[in-house]
Amino acid sequence: MYVGKYIDFVVEYDKDPKVVGKRIITNIITQRLKYKKPVIIFIAGDSGEGKSYAALKIMEIINEFYGVKSDVATQVIYTPLDYATKIDTILYDKKFKKYRLVILDEARELLKAKLWYSFINRAMADINAMMRKIKPIAFIVVSQFIKDVDADMRRTLTFYIKASRPLGKKTRLQIYRMWKDDRDIERPTLKKRRLRGFVIKNGKRILFKPKYFRVSLPQEDVRKKYEEMNYSEKSKIIKRKLNKLMIKINEELGNGDERTVTLAKWYAKHPQSLSLIMTKYRGKLKLKKDIQKLHDLTRKEAKHFQAVLFEELQKEGLMESHKNNEENE
Repeated sequence: MYVGKYIDFVVEYDKDPKVVGKRIITNIITQRLKYKKPVIIFIAGDSGEGKSYAALKIMEIINEFYGVKSDVATQVIYTPLDYATKIDTILYDKKFKKYRLVILDEARELLKAKLWYSFINRAMADINAMMRKIKPIAFIVVSQFIKDVDADMRRTLTFYIKASRPLGKKTRLQIYRMWKDDRDIERPTLKKRRLRGFVIKNGKRILFKPKYFRVSLPQEDVRKKYEEMNYSEKSKIIKRKLNKLMIKINEELGNGDERTVTLAKWYAKHPQSLSLIMTKYRGKLKLKKDIQKLHDLTRKEAKHFQAVLFEELQKEGLMESHKNNEENE
């Protein structure tokens, strides 16, 4: 059956909506890859809405279709530093011949806005060029804002996905098909419409426009590996930034408590990066155990860092006073 400009999928009916949803996700991506059509997906949503886990779940579904095991270390690009190596591996390494999907995970909190913007657009342009010449792959970009992609590159998007997670519920994905309205050839405009296709039940075609997809969590081993790699790769950038800062501080002030104070103030001014060093335990913020290793701190320095950080976070209105936390323990 024809799938093209107006119909995005054709799948068999199943009484379990999870099965139907999985079939639709598989169909809209693999059918385009089969006919060497571009598949560039943008997943947007605020922090904490489940964008990255949704991308991982889509990766699981597509990997299963091609009969390969999810390789988080290679299929997920965490920072610009590992982009070139991972893309080369997926495209040229024989061990990854069957792999057809790559995720560019959000790194906005680590990079200046202009640098993140430039990187996303360069990566999308590269993928567009390479997939036509070497092998077709689906490319998922995870970022908060569609404006992270410039106007020209937005026209290359195949699907736009909005992720949201109601309190206490699974992440919901609203999936839209992007299309170019060129009725006015002088001023073509980019538009989106809800996904639509046919579900075949008892030999009959039923037009279906899914309002949203509920997404379950990726497998535990995939989540665990993702969190480990995400922490490791993004920590490298933070360490490089802070090392540069430390060199300048040491040149002016010398070594001592200034180092831990500077570290604490940097994190307080960059709350997006707190997830790398802090966790919640019984509703309270706690430093992760490997903070000493991350920043090469002695036990005494780590204790001083924690005290200063909590004071700075209190000043920024990001947590209750450290003293109150201690009194409540």
